[in-house]
Amino acid sequence: MPNPLSIFVHDTPNKDLFGRPVRTFSHGCIRTQDPLDLAETLLAGAGWSRAMIDDAVGARQTKRVPLESPVPIHVVYLTAVAGTGGSVEYLEDPYSLDAAIAAKLQ
Repeated sequence: MPNPLSIFVHDTPNKDLFGRPVRTFSHGCIRTQDPLDLAETLLAGAGWSRAMIDDAVGARQTKRVPLESPVPIHVVYLTAVAGTGGSVEYLEDPYSLDAAIAAKLQ
């Protein structure tokens, strides 16, 4: 999954983190709750079965598999969302990005 920012979608040994309301525990990567299900979906077009994926994981060696076409992943950082009745609900800004974005909008 080469990309200029070195952001990867991957599993985590800390599955309990998925149950927490605050999800800012990663250091830039995106944790996926069901990585083997995601791999199965992505690799289906490349002729891979779940058994093949399980074998590859069990081998504990990196294996690169080209996909039929790139899969876009869009990361959105929101600190304001639609609330009930059309109100605006403001969330925390854990990465302190709101000020820079607001400055660019002015």
